Amino acid sequence: MSRSHQFFCVVANGLERAVAMELESHNLPAYLSTGGVYTRVSDKQVSLLTRLRTPTAIRWQLINGKAVRSLSDFRNHLDSIEWSVFPKNSNVILKVTTRKSKLNRSDILLDKAVRFFKVVLGAPSIESAPLQIHIRLFENKMWVSVALHDRPLHQRGWRNANVKTPIRENWAQCMLWLAGCTSQEAILDPFCGSGTILIEAGRRFGNHSTFVTSPWIFERWNMVWAVAESSVSTTGVRLLGSDRDGPSVAKALQNADTSGVQLEIVESNVRDLNSEMFPNLPETGVIVCNPPYGMGSGRKTDAVYHWLGQTYRTHFSKWRLYFIATDSHKARLVSKEAKSIAQFSNAGIPVTLYQV
Repeated sequence: MSRSHQFFCVVANGLERAVAMELESHNLPAYLSTGGVYTRVSDKQVSLLTRLRTPTAIRWQLINGKAVRSLSDFRNHLDSIEWSVFPKNSNVILKVTTRKSKLNRSDILLDKAVRFFKVVLGAPSIESAPLQIHIRLFENKMWVSVALHDRPLHQRGWRNANVKTPIRENWAQCMLWLAGCTSQEAILDPFCGSGTILIEAGRRFGNHSTFVTSPWIFERWNMVWAVAESSVSTTGVRLLGSDRDGPSVAKALQNADTSGVQLEIVESNVRDLNSEMFPNLPETGVIVCNPPYGMGSGRKTDAVYHWLGQTYRTHFSKWRLYFIATDSHKARLVSKEAKSIAQFSNAGIPVTLYQV
């Protein structure tokens, strides 16, 4: 008999709507929260979660907000969980946090939990897959969750060549969802770097699996869950890019080859970029990009945003434009009509995704 389970899809604050959009595209429920989206699915539907590309993590919620006011409550809640689902001698990676609760010593709670899991699951084996368990106390309520995977989900496995400041792969997917990209229109990134946005678009619309090597560990659990199978398809979407840095262009093409995605990339700065650089360019499409902020290098990047706007109006005026900026001043340099659609933190820098 199939049961239903609650999961929490973690993402950077401000990008929750993109995760909800992806869940709903699979006909799964989506309940927005801070820093992620809850969903409830059946045993059979768990495979759909392995198709998701926007979350940073997916956690199975074992306890959801139960009252806890004593160490006895804490132990009883842990005892109530069916730990036999998980392999013996699992390599437990335990995180315990507490805020605004009567049990306010995370070190004591961690010690109690460590001893509990040694009894229930046995001594950890280095050869076992990591079992990431998070125990969280907040306002005298307790949550317990377990990650379905052995590494952060932005680590896809196709990126062999890197640039200094790449955007995370799942955040690139969030941008594509918020931009309303489809397989029916061309996508252009004039600051393509190592190719993250374009490659993630190509893998999504070409129905590639999200990962080159699977991160999923729940197949070893005593559950009837399965990982979704992928059947790569030929997609007509054109993936266009440019970058002023020749080595970055080479890295993007190398990553594209590893990922099985075909890109059309030219070496050009945004000021000189024009539609004639791409043969038979469609009249409409969408530009999705992450221009340099200059925050780490100290370089002034106002001119970059100015020329992005100029190039857009001159050569791509019938296209939609989505770009990241650190402040509204830079956004207005692109267009006075730029509208904020999401705010999040990229590598510790507060940024906004704008739409023109």
